[in-house]
Amino acid sequence: MRRILIAASLSALLVACDGTPTATSRDLDDAALQARSAAAPAGDPALAQDLVVSTNEPFLQARVEDGVLVLTGVDIGERRLVVERSIVDGATRTIIGRDATGSVEARVYARPCEDSMSGAAFPLSGELTVDGHGPHPGCARPAAMPAPGEPGADSTGALLPAVFVGRWAPDAAACADPASIEAIVITGDAIRFHESVGRPREVRMEGDDAATVVFAYEGEGHQWESEQRLRLPEADTLEITGPEQLRLQRVRCAE
Repeated sequence: MRRILIAASLSALLVACDGTPTATSRDLDDAALQARSAAAPAGDPALAQDLVVSTNEPFLQARVEDGVLVLTGVDIGERRLVVERSIVDGATRTIIGRDATGSVEARVYARPCEDSMSGAAFPLSGELTVDGHGPHPGCARPAAMPAPGEPGADSTGALLPAVFVGRWAPDAAACADPASIEAIVITGDAIRFHESVGRPREVRMEGDDAATVVFAYEGEGHQWESEQRLRLPEADTLEITGPEQLRLQRVRCAE
């Protein structure tokens, strides 16, 4: 049954296919924010400078590290935004990043969160607002913490190697089409295509440009596992092979 679901989902994937940014209404006075930050409880994980916020509808991830917010998601590739403001209000951290095209606001709250798709438990809740669209609710964690697994799963917090991270499409034309359903988006903790998401359960590296990964997939009302091999025959070419003669080839989309 799992193999049928794998083949059906991935087969569908193959066949189917200068304005100045304005401040958000949530921006507060700097002096007031600094005063609130000073009064915030020490040691609260929501106050960490480096955080990861993930949402499912739409699939987005914002990773904040070293003053840079990296936004990834289905059909958006990767955006790198300079963190313009990162402030604390009580037990909430608000992070605002800007680039030439707009802004991303990430909010992290010191309350537990359960992933709406996998049921994985996160220590923090979060939300993302992208270029004024949102907020999109999700879960969050400190950047140093591996992505949690599903309840009862034997998860080791496996992460996908950085060489595979990015947006991948059949060709340059598909890369230019943000509505393409043939694109594959890979982040450190997930692989996403069409309406499915796979979380790495086990990653076995084979040199610097290949890995065999056991993914726990969920999508379109189904759950399944699949062992797949990711390989870079060239720096900007991704090959994915797996059960049922699965063989996908994609090119890396420019940022």
